[in-house]
Amino acid sequence: QALGFRARLAADPDLTQVALARQSGINPVQLTRLLRLTDLAPEIQRHIMAMPPCLGWGSITGRALRPITLCRDREDQVRLFNTLLKAKGISNETIAA
Repeated sequence: QALGFRARLAADPDLTQVALARQSGINPVQLTRLLRLTDLAPEIQRHIMAMPPCLGWGSITGRALRPITLCRDREDQVRLFNTLLKAKGISNETIAA
């Protein structure tokens, strides 16, 4: 979903985030948070997209990812993401930066 929103904004320079949020029926703040997911290190994005959808304990939520999206250093993002995976009990493996 985040990648689709990013692509729509890139395809139409006149389309603002506020207008896109309105068209999509979501709050502009939520759109901003979704767009930040596209700033995650590619390794993290690939890992998230490969995960099966799940509910309840163990799921990676946007809220859990928020502190990572605010970090600009890719290696720090990967380190924080690996910590999150372990804390959620999702994986004993780590992803490499």
